[in-house]
Formats: sequence, C-alpha cells, structure tokens
Amino acid sequence: MIEAWNVHEALEVLRHGYDVRLVFGDIRIPGTMDGVKFASLVRSDYPRVKIVLTSSHLPTLDWAANDGFFPKPYSGAGVIRHIKALLD
Repeated sequence: MIEAWNVHEALEVLRHGYDVRLVFGDIRIPGTMDGVKFASLVRSDYPRVKIVLTSSHLPTLDWAANDGFFPKPYSGAGVIRHIKALLD
C-alpha cells in the first residue's frame, strides 16, 4: 500500500511508474482538484487503475465512471471485500 496525502503526491506516485492497481480516495482531498476531478484524470491517463471513492457528501455524478463509491461512515470489511473483488 502506498499512501499519498494530497493530489500532487498521488500523481507523483502514478507518474513514477509504481505498480498501482487501485486508487481509494476521498472526494474531498487536499490539493488543486477534488477527488472527482482526480479520479477523472486517473481514468483518462491510467485506464487500468481501478478507482474507488468515499465521502460524507454525496455529489451528483455518474458513478459508472468509477469502480465503486462508499458513503461515510462505511464498513471497512465491506470496502475490503469490494476491493478484493475488483483486483481478482
């Protein structure tokens, strides 16, 4: 697992070629873009990377572009099951 504290760190991880298979992030993330914009960028630049988002706020958007959404508070066990299924 690789952690990033903001959008810029997350983008650097992706750009450095680490074997990232899934991004799990909050819609409200520090940086110059929110998690939805970040997810859109990841989807276009790294199409094989799965994207799962979480938030206590439910924006209106098409979740089909992502691989999952978990509203807060969420079940850790549920998230883990979902991620394992995505990566199998």
